[in-house]
Amino acid sequence: MRAIVHVTIDEVLNTFKFEVDLDSLPPIIYNGWEVVAQFQVEEFHNNGTFYTDSNGLEMQKRILNYRPTWDLVATNYADSLENVTANYFPIQSALSMKDVNSERMFTVMNDRSQGGSALADGTIEFMQNRRIPADDSRGMGEWVNEVDELGNGIRVPATYHVQIFDNSKTANSQRKAQLMIDSPVNDFFNFDEVKGASPASSQVSTLTADLSAAGVTDLVKFVTIPISANDIRVRLENTGDFLIKGATTATVDLEAMITALVKENNISPVDFTMSIAEKSTTGNMDIKEM
Repeated sequence: MRAIVHVTIDEVLNTFKFEVDLDSLPPIIYNGWEVVAQFQVEEFHNNGTFYTDSNGLEMQKRILNYRPTWDLVATNYADSLENVTANYFPIQSALSMKDVNSERMFTVMNDRSQGGSALADGTIEFMQNRRIPADDSRGMGEWVNEVDELGNGIRVPATYHVQIFDNSKTANSQRKAQLMIDSPVNDFFNFDEVKGASPASSQVSTLTADLSAAGVTDLVKFVTIPISANDIRVRLENTGDFLIKGATTATVDLEAMITALVKENNISPVDFTMSIAEKSTTGNMDIKEM
């Protein structure tokens, strides 16, 4: 069992970037294998409290060995002192903690859904891979033993961004990293001439500036989904929350946003009529019909 770790500084996000390539885990023996990527900051005191995202949305407060609606220790630890699983949470984008004695924050951002926790002060860990010999009777009906075409345990690569910063002086990179990981830059090349276009008709894209002017700024997640000709679905999400210093309610001018999209997709100005309908979260009903 081995792992290759490539460490760089991401100057755009102002983070340490860890690319961890975990090799195949050995065949299962005894209790199997659970391998975590662990990050630790010395002299960091978070008093057993940390924060995890809720499906990529608002950060939720977590306290070790505690649940707000029942006595976790008396109920869940009655027959066992094993408390690791009870303190593990699903992490889609980040796990963060605050130092109780200063403005320091310690955040680790991941690039995929993983289990994670902070079992000790100043320590954050993510489950990189598991290979276990039996079902835990928690619903799946099968144990975790993923293998490749040769029967060897699968290799698991993962990328982590780590930021240790003074929240009163430095910008929090968590949500910016989330947006860049969720929607990486895509390069498109057109090697054919546009029908009817001439070199003089080419134009420089102003989409980013136009969307920003409409209110689609750094903390606003913007997703477009084509439905049919001249019909698109737009999802907007304000990713700022209480852990992002200075985050506020975002206001987006929908007409200006649509105008920016039309302008970007037409070589010359066009006259058009827009119709905007607010949809349910699932996108299958108009809000006014609910």
